[in-house]
Amino acid sequence: MSFLTDHLRETDTPQTYFGHGKFALTRSLRLIVAGVVGIIHAIFPWWFTFYTSEQIVKTFVEVAKSGRHDDLLDKYGIPSPASEEFCLDEMDYGS
Repeated sequence: MSFLTDHLRETDTPQTYFGHGKFALTRSLRLIVAGVVGIIHAIFPWWFTFYTSEQIVKTFVEVAKSGRHDDLLDKYGIPSPASEEFCLDEMDYGS
């Protein structure tokens, strides 16, 4: 049974099986909807002007604040929301 729960407990903020499932499912469904809306927006740019990007940013902030992905934030040079360095206004996004 440990192979089912190892992933849930491998960070400093462990989750229950159902808590992890709810968190992952709700964010995944949001991103699927945002992707479909983004395709519609690509064809009709006057519809849903910022919906997709808003959902992506909202999901990113929720995942980052969960404290379970600090290693990925480090990998991409993004400070953890728990750190004093975290400020979205001052980040260099490499546009």
